[in-house]
Amino acid sequence: MIQVVSYQPLWETLARRGMSKTSLSEASGITPSTMARLARNDNVSLITIEKICKTLNVEIEDVVTRDEQRPLSGTFRPNKNEPVHRWFPYLEGYSRQLVEYELRNRQAGEVVYDPFGGSGTTPLTAVMNGLDGLYSEINPVMSLIAQTKMKSTALAMDGELDLSRLRNWQERFRGLDVVGLKAHENRSLGDFDRFFDEDALLGIHVMREFIEEESDDLIRDLLKVVLASIVVPVSRMIRRGDLRFANDRERAKNVYPFKETAIAKFGELINDLSGVPRARPGYFAFVSEDVRDSDLRECVDVVVTSPPYLNGTNYFRNTKLEMRVLNIIESEKELGGFYQQGITAGINNVSSRREYETVEFPAFEEIVSALEADAYDSRIPVMVTGYFADMHKAISKIHEALKSGGVLSFDIGDSQFAGVHVPTHTLLDVMIREAGFEALDQTVLRTRRSRNGMTLTQRVMRYVKE
Repeated sequence: MIQVVSYQPLWETLARRGMSKTSLSEASGITPSTMARLARNDNVSLITIEKICKTLNVEIEDVVTRDEQRPLSGTFRPNKNEPVHRWFPYLEGYSRQLVEYELRNRQAGEVVYDPFGGSGTTPLTAVMNGLDGLYSEINPVMSLIAQTKMKSTALAMDGELDLSRLRNWQERFRGLDVVGLKAHENRSLGDFDRFFDEDALLGIHVMREFIEEESDDLIRDLLKVVLASIVVPVSRMIRRGDLRFANDRERAKNVYPFKETAIAKFGELINDLSGVPRARPGYFAFVSEDVRDSDLRECVDVVVTSPPYLNGTNYFRNTKLEMRVLNIIESEKELGGFYQQGITAGINNVSSRREYETVEFPAFEEIVSALEADAYDSRIPVMVTGYFADMHKAISKIHEALKSGGVLSFDIGDSQFAGVHVPTHTLLDVMIREAGFEALDQTVLRTRRSRNGMTLTQRVMRYVKE
């Protein structure tokens, strides 16, 4: 297949900054002719790309993508331009197009399940296409986001959604002046205050009062989505894989004023829901927090999912700001209780209080032995052991949920630690087959290089329940 270059990420980055192409050209020293090449998606030199990254203080993936002409995208990026899907920027997610590709031969009324629901891309795509969407999700922030997306979209598809109350809240926020905001300046988020400037703290307290005042459950949840979706952009933090403090240069370019950002997000939700086409939506339901606690029995036609990657990411810590402003936690100390839940995918999930079942097959044992010898942290081999032990239970539950002949589409990537390759897809393939699945095919979505130069892949693996 022909390999193509797209600078769509660059135009999206400029749009978020309110920056023109001319301003970028002047700030970076890039000539107008080179800007024209970018506009045509022509190849430019790596030096040019580096200039843009340095000027905007962004990563290369915020400027350019290079992909073979495939119908699939295993990243969340395409969702940034998709109505409803775009409400919450879920970096660990995948695209609507990927889900629709996996569901392309399905009929209305069939049941789709995502045991690792995230921000709801799979069940929402199912509902919008007349399929029934079920999901499990252990992170309470993501569960709220997913449920609110589906409930509001289904009502909009039925023509039964009244947005007048949401518009009223937008106008009330638009009408707030400095004096009105100052009335909230003595409120505190406790040890979370250090993550925000005064402007953001004032705005957060206003939004939280709006939420408490609202009596309609759905509108209240939509207000929560507005707050959760903007809390990182208006904070002193930045997401670059993991959530961390932004440096001075990043803060100058990435910290957004609360009032304007909130008003824009209100507008996004209102516009997206107003534009939902009338159609018969699918049924949707929350199944369980943890897939390993689900009790579905041979009622699902297809599973489309992406489990946590074995990459050290802490999925709870990455949403700690959202958890605080939504009153899920009051202190960072409470995060520890969440770390022991869910699939063991990061160092912080490892605890001496947890016991893991033994995973036995030669390839896995060799990898754990190599990690025990070479890993820079003694918790890494424990984390890897815990991951596959947890996934073994999850795969068993997925098998129980699927009907005979049901299909599993599984998005996963491999990992490396201390130079030891952990072929996650290969090891999970052994477990999936042993659980009673027959392999159909797989598609490599993309390749990437780790910091030590090892080539890693992301792929979709497809199976049928025998």
